[in-house]
Amino acid sequence: MKSRTIRKTLHVVLAAVLVVSLCATPSIAQDDADESPSADLIVLDLVFFRPVRLLTFIVGSAAFIATMPIPYIFGDTVVIDDARDRAFSEPASELFERPLGDL
Repeated sequence: MKSRTIRKTLHVVLAAVLVVSLCATPSIAQDDADESPSADLIVLDLVFFRPVRLLTFIVGSAAFIATMPIPYIFGDTVVIDDARDRAFSEPASELFERPLGDL
């Protein structure tokens, strides 16, 4: 009975190692390839990731504008700068400056 449990555990661990190694192989091979993104990545970025980043940019900007008066009243400009970077600047650079397909 105990031997059967050990075998099952060993089989699960070996299967997990096999799956992880197979998933890692294409990414290792892709590092050696050229640096230009594939057409699939460009389409995926254009259709899915850019709209999500646009939504993040809009929501982050609205949250920044809505909450900005609170630290401004207390004179905490460090919080305002950090919030501006996280809610506005970083999503804007990801949305407008990053090349298509560069995930």
